[in-house]
Amino acid sequence: MPDTKTAPEAGQGFEGQNPEGINLMSKVAREQRAAKARPGTIAADPRIDIFDTPTEATMYDEPERKVEYVDPSEHLSAEEIAAMPLWFRSSSSPVQVWRSMDGTWWRDSGHLRIQLCKDGVRRFVLFLSDGATRTDLKHLLDTVHRHRAGKTRRAWRQHSAGFGGSGDDLTFSLAFHHREYADPYTHRETDLEVAVCDEPLCGADWHDGYGTHEADSVTRKLPEGRGRYQISVTRMPEAGEPWKVDVFSDEFFGTPEDVALFVSDLQWMSETCRRANESAVERTERTVA
Repeated sequence: MPDTKTAPEAGQGFEGQNPEGINLMSKVAREQRAAKARPGTIAADPRIDIFDTPTEATMYDEPERKVEYVDPSEHLSAEEIAAMPLWFRSSSSPVQVWRSMDGTWWRDSGHLRIQLCKDGVRRFVLFLSDGATRTDLKHLLDTVHRHRAGKTRRAWRQHSAGFGGSGDDLTFSLAFHHREYADPYTHRETDLEVAVCDEPLCGADWHDGYGTHEADSVTRKLPEGRGRYQISVTRMPEAGEPWKVDVFSDEFFGTPEDVALFVSDLQWMSETCRRANESAVERTERTVA
């Protein structure tokens, strides 16, 4: 069995790659491709959809379909867009990698909407796919920053009220959110993966591969070079891990007043940790019930 796969030439049909007629976007197709791919490459990741055949018959080129794209700034004021908050959400759609007609590889790891949420606030809503990386996230965040800065463009679809279960007639989804990529059959992804934070007590919107949840934190720098310390209430990302108090200090030469402040901070974080663990138990009990 070869350790890699050569992608077909431009114009070759899907049938040449898929004689069994398996749905190319199915979990079975991804697993079969991953098993045959060179270990460590993007193609060896069964979570990712890969479309080998260069084609323009995709939602990204759409030369034959008459799709009307709009600029949100034609419907919303510059002030509204500049002040619009951002929400992060996980997406059930897999990361997709494909080739355009000129042979360029592209990657799509999430999508972006402007919509009125159920709490009555209009937001940018950023959806991240499983397996998205820091670079993928930066690409989408850069788009948000450009639009907030007034650098908008006609690259959005406008939807009717109720799109996605909420929203109104001023709901928009970004049609072009992919970025140029490398050949997935030879490229090894070294970038850290990121995921949307699903811990209600954590203040972070997302975490990378080494991220931990943090419910609260205090940092003190003592005067006259007497040292510093940081006390945090943290939890490892694995399910079922308890909240703990994490104390860090490279040096501490405190006065009695410094020690009293440290003890007060420690007691505060201890109580925060206790409440966080009680809250986690209550959520678990409600889920089981």
